[in-house]
Amino acid sequence: MFFSYDAQSLEVGSGTITATIKAVGKNLDAKKLDINAGLGLDNLGIVMAHFPFALDNASSIGNVSLRLTSGIPDRAFGDAGYNFVYIPVKVKMVTLG
Repeated sequence: MFFSYDAQSLEVGSGTITATIKAVGKNLDAKKLDINAGLGLDNLGIVMAHFPFALDNASSIGNVSLRLTSGIPDRAFGDAGYNFVYIPVKVKMVTLG
């Protein structure tokens, strides 16, 4: 796979980076995931690839993971542009007090 992004400067903790991910040499065929098993052992999705990226001009490297997650298409999916897919969301609960 190929991962690329344009060079840019951002303030710490702000902004977004838009990247391009492409299959190289062949199609990227991701298998259809079962809703019960498609979240992986850590409930974050199935890891498909890891990509390194530059964090700064001092050669610090970060990593981004491409993960697949299963979803359930709405029963009207594909009708007149109605393309909703329901995906599970997990939230860590924190009690304050």
